[in-house]
Amino acid sequence: MASIDVKELNRSFLEENNNQRVVIKSEGLNFYIKFALKETSDKLVVFSNGAINPSKKKPPLFMRSNWVEDMTYSAVFIDDKTIHNSPLRIGWGVGNKNRHYLIDYSIIAKKISHVLGIKDENVYYFGSSAGGFMALGLATFHKNATAIVNNPQTDVMKYERSAYIKLFERVFKGIDISTIQDIYKERLSIIEMIKQFQNVPKVYYFQNRFCEGDMKYHLSPFEKQLEELNLDKDVMNIIIYEDEIRGHNPPTKENTLKYIDMIVYEKGLEADDAFLFLNEYKPVEETNDLVDDVVVHQVDREVVSSSGDNGFLSWVKGLLRK
Repeated sequence: MASIDVKELNRSFLEENNNQRVVIKSEGLNFYIKFALKETSDKLVVFSNGAINPSKKKPPLFMRSNWVEDMTYSAVFIDDKTIHNSPLRIGWGVGNKNRHYLIDYSIIAKKISHVLGIKDENVYYFGSSAGGFMALGLATFHKNATAIVNNPQTDVMKYERSAYIKLFERVFKGIDISTIQDIYKERLSIIEMIKQFQNVPKVYYFQNRFCEGDMKYHLSPFEKQLEELNLDKDVMNIIIYEDEIRGHNPPTKENTLKYIDMIVYEKGLEADDAFLFLNEYKPVEETNDLVDDVVVHQVDREVVSSSGDNGFLSWVKGLLRK
């Protein structure tokens, strides 16, 4: 596997290793990255992982990297080093006691975009669930970039307790929860990241109304905190859709690629009903179409439940609100 230090990253290395997994070193640590460059595109979308299922795939892996043939923009796929060589399924890019890995991934993503000559306003960070958390953080670190997120967490401490407790026991071993919340708050909350970097990123926030846990514990508190801090909400586009079947799970591949395309290429976003196609009920695929077929490291199996998926009794028209 090809390897290079982020400071030495250059266009030749990217072109020679296009559509391959590589190791990019940042301050002495190895980070796994995969990219798919489109020569004719001046757009870049950076994809982050959500929770993985180690009984099916082992890290490092790159969700949605098998979709590249259907993408017309350049893409970068980032792994989450936080969960390597562990039984963890989800890490939110938290890192270790001394290192916030999401910062390293930001440095790498920005370096790639600059090497490719892509303007900051043409860089997009995408993810769903925990990947959405990472995408929001990465866009916060990258001024003028945009986050596209689906049913994201906005605060790790408001997710399933069993998931973050296992993460804390592994990553912050020997530190009590209250101390972790105090010392590492900028790693656990998007609002704290925004306050730290003094940047409210432009965001397209897709939320399924039928995932009540996401609505109650992540979206609503996030909006309230932005208001309380008098932070700029004009760049925050909240798109509420309704898919009772999928709940917290992301939309189909077809619909996901469609709304990413619409945002990246600014197609018809002025219409309130621009994203109503997300309300179409479709069966959840039996096959996992979110990961590639790379299996590298062995980890133990672990089960962590997702956020609660509860429905509403009435059908409400999907809407786009800012």
